[in-house]
Amino acid sequence: MFGKSNEKQAEKQFVEFVENRKLDKDEILSFIDKMKQISPENIREALLEKKSGNILYDFFSFLIEKKGKKPEEIEEYLKHLDIDTIRAACNYEERKVALFKLVDAIEWVQDHFDEKKHIGACVLKEQGEKEIVLKICFLGLDKKPLSNMGDLYLKVIAKSIDQDCSDAFGDKNMIVFE
Repeated sequence: MFGKSNEKQAEKQFVEFVENRKLDKDEILSFIDKMKQISPENIREALLEKKSGNILYDFFSFLIEKKGKKPEEIEEYLKHLDIDTIRAACNYEERKVALFKLVDAIEWVQDHFDEKKHIGACVLKEQGEKEIVLKICFLGLDKKPLSNMGDLYLKVIAKSIDQDCSDAFGDKNMIVFE
């Protein structure tokens, strides 16, 4: 049913649902509240409860119709789509690029930086088999990564990185902007 990256798959499909429906923050918060009320005993009820404006039903329909999931798969799926995953997905932006440049990271940080909430940002690098995954998030005033609702997070999947980016990482997997 699900591979190794269950949580990432759940997060990615939730992001796709949010983008398809063009949900605003209030609708996402409503979805989170409704997710808190779901228990293994009432998942089937929520799946079958077709009501106008029932965001859970709409999400399950999206999974069934667009992603080909079966109701029993959704029960398993919900184990991996917890509240923290949803919150992370709400702040999540993903880009796929051939070449990622250090200037792109700097521009993204500058465009979204809020000096009342941020002291800096960090870029984490993960080397995959065919691609490089870069994760950019802000550091709070306590110098810890921010992951609350409303805090932005950028994931970049790149074929390669430019020389400036490579130099900034050196032999490390993290760059910190302060």
